[in-house]
Amino acid sequence: MIANSDIKKLDTKTNTSIFPFAIITFIYFIVGFLTTVNEQLQAPLKFTFLSHAGSLKNTFTTLISFFFFLGYLLNGTLGSKWVNAFGYKNTILRGLLFMISGLFMYLFSSWFGSQYPTVEFGIGDAIIPFGFIIFVTGSYLMGTSAAIIQVVVNPYAASYQLKGTQPVQRLNILTAINSIGNYFCPILRYCCDVQWYFDRKY
Repeated sequence: MIANSDIKKLDTKTNTSIFPFAIITFIYFIVGFLTTVNEQLQAPLKFTFLSHAGSLKNTFTTLISFFFFLGYLLNGTLGSKWVNAFGYKNTILRGLLFMISGLFMYLFSSWFGSQYPTVEFGIGDAIIPFGFIIFVTGSYLMGTSAAIIQVVVNPYAASYQLKGTQPVQRLNILTAINSIGNYFCPILRYCCDVQWYFDRKY
């Protein structure tokens, strides 16, 4: 397969601007943050959507992570195909579009659950609100987004000839920033939980 011309240019040109690298580093931070958000939301959703799920409560809770990583499984190769067809920048934009769509589905599931709480279906002794289905759809889109962006960002960082750096250094920076995103998400959730507790108490 013939590589896109944008990819070839990155292999030969030395860049002095750190701005493009800073952008993809920030995107990688967001990916790490939102990956952990998906896990942190399991407990609140178990309380909100699955309070009447009966013996299937834990089973449906695991579907949140299942659909997130299903996006990785089914669409992991999509990013590499799009890089060859459209280049790095356009592929990252498509990955961000999936991310925005997933976040929209998260918000829409909350709105739908509050406006139409009686729209639900039953499986065995479990009663599941339709808002939960909307949420796991968003989780699938978020997983797809993370898969596409990670496939693109790693080779982009290695190919982007930033003056004074080596490919391994740039990849290490991305990995560190991604881990920082993973680290800050539980802290933010804890702060929100504390604020929610004091708002209800006082």
